[in-house]
Amino acid sequence: MTESSTELYVCSGDPNSRALLLQEIEGRCGGRVVCEFDERSTLCRLGAGESPYFCQHRFLVQGQADLSDTSFESLASAPIELDFEALKGRRFAFQISANRRLDWSFGQLVPALIERFGLNLEDCDHRKPQTVVSLYIHISDQRVRLYSGISATVDNVSPWSRGICRIPKDPKAVSRAEQKLRESLELLEQARVLGPGEGQPKRALDLGAAPGGWSRVMAQLGYSVDAVDPADLDPRVAAHPGVTHHRTTSGAFLKSCRSRYHALLCDMKMEAVMATKVARDFQHFLEPSAVLVLTLKLPKGKTGLTVAHQAVEGIEKAYTIVQARQLYFNRHELTVLAVPRAG
Repeated sequence: MTESSTELYVCSGDPNSRALLLQEIEGRCGGRVVCEFDERSTLCRLGAGESPYFCQHRFLVQGQADLSDTSFESLASAPIELDFEALKGRRFAFQISANRRLDWSFGQLVPALIERFGLNLEDCDHRKPQTVVSLYIHISDQRVRLYSGISATVDNVSPWSRGICRIPKDPKAVSRAEQKLRESLELLEQARVLGPGEGQPKRALDLGAAPGGWSRVMAQLGYSVDAVDPADLDPRVAAHPGVTHHRTTSGAFLKSCRSRYHALLCDMKMEAVMATKVARDFQHFLEPSAVLVLTLKLPKGKTGLTVAHQAVEGIEKAYTIVQARQLYFNRHELTVLAVPRAG
């Protein structure tokens, strides 16, 4: 891949997976690391369509400018040459970050920029924007440089600044894993591939369900859930009228399965490539509009990237991938969001 065929991005990811992200950019993605900004963010060059598994957020750099200092006045009047007309009539958000803490809040800057560029304050929606203005301030001993871009939220692969998911934890959650599923469902909704419409019957199959956090979330969303696990469910989940506990293994359930589902969920503690085989085995029991949420448990170290690539290739034999990446609430794992292939 030549330099002219790549574009400049600010990519962000989990600091604990930083080595894998850098390895992936210059390996599988054929790009180049330009500058490591901070523990989460990296300036890099990537080809069109390349999306690193360990990138939790990215934005295309469309403008760069050197600033005199890091004062509020300097940022508010910075030469930002972007197409702000593209924001008019759309829900937009400003996502601003820097590699050092400043003595003023980024929240102060947003209203000033909205007024400066003639935007409608009522269209500013930081919860569910359609379009995002990204500003990253890189501060070094030599200079202060501003990187900027405007992009559709879906092109950033995460609606949250630098991929840091802001979904609050449910105080009634039965496991931390619920946050992973809630983040996944937000991303599926963003991509507009979230199962049957409102008011229609919908069924979910949760493999490796115990203690039942994912089943609880889906039942709350109106799904009838078949929760498959030899272990006990949390009593609150087991008592939910929308959850049926099948005290067996996924392999045994596969032999007796007769239902069809709108969602297949799998967060089992098994080797990643084996998990993809399980997902393929159950693909035949999914409705055409179904979604797959699959967690791939990865080994630590450099072999994690190789295993991730093998597992994703295995999923692509039966599914069309919406996203395959390390989400904010993942640890040594990736989440695959996908839809079944036709035929």
